[in-house]
Amino acid sequence: MARMKDLKIFWASTVLIFYFGGSCQAQGWRGLRPLHSTREDVERLIGPPMRPNDSVYDLKGERVSVTYSGASCAKGWPYGWNVPPGRVIAIRISPQPRPKLGDLPIDLSKFGKFVDPSGFVHYTNADEGLTVEVDQTEYEVRVLEYYPAASDGHLRCPEAAERERQIAKGESEVRRPDVNYSDTSLEKKHVYLDYFADQLQKTSPDSTVYIIAYAGQRARVGEAQTRANQAKDYLTTKRGIDPGRIVIIDGGHRDPAGVDLYITPRGQPKPLASPNVYPGNVQIIKDSNESNKRLRSLRQHHSPTIKSLRCEQ
Repeated sequence: MARMKDLKIFWASTVLIFYFGGSCQAQGWRGLRPLHSTREDVERLIGPPMRPNDSVYDLKGERVSVTYSGASCAKGWPYGWNVPPGRVIAIRISPQPRPKLGDLPIDLSKFGKFVDPSGFVHYTNADEGLTVEVDQTEYEVRVLEYYPAASDGHLRCPEAAERERQIAKGESEVRRPDVNYSDTSLEKKHVYLDYFADQLQKTSPDSTVYIIAYAGQRARVGEAQTRANQAKDYLTTKRGIDPGRIVIIDGGHRDPAGVDLYITPRGQPKPLASPNVYPGNVQIIKDSNESNKRLRSLRQHHSPTIKSLRCEQ
């Protein structure tokens, strides 16, 4: 038993040396710095990934997942960093065996604490770009994640930077919609919109309605605006909602395409769009016949793929 205990201590010490040895926190993980290091730097240090051109590395004692930049900044894309493709964006480490939080050589007084809905505790130091996730009972380290340090904020893409500014000031937030639907029949869209209108009637009359609409990866010009206008027209003409309460937002492109609806009380942050299709990967339909066919399909023939969380309750 004593030998087994000594072996565990040895492995825990080895893990800690591998995580932090030869580097301070401000230098990222083992000298690999998000936004500054490249894929070549990573693989020179730890070898090739598990599969060719992948970004997951299976090492002795831990699994390392690296996020690399894939494209430059683009209008309509609220994410990303202004760095060349192949730069390290984040490094996520899952240790085995898991060390105790108290064994890590970090000063927790410099970290914020957050408990997620699953009960895991996250300690975050945004200045240095490090998050440590632990379980709430044993306080064993599940994940360490290195991401861009605050000093590299100037490298964030302009629209992404504006998004972060709004979140930091409490002007906007990313949250789940109150009701959402993807391409479906006109009848089923009306079911979702009627449910939304019923919920709206239970709220204060000075609350604001946000309609965020998304075009698909293959879309015609103005597709998101068309979706949003259809939803607004139904809510105002059929359900009598004051059009002055409704704000329409073109959310960009998402797969699957659809519409998100939000009820936002007065003084609360407005919702932010969450597109998941990079603008450079969007195919614009230009042929008029195909465009008209696409427009008809938006109104009639698709099956539902997203349901409102509230509708399921």
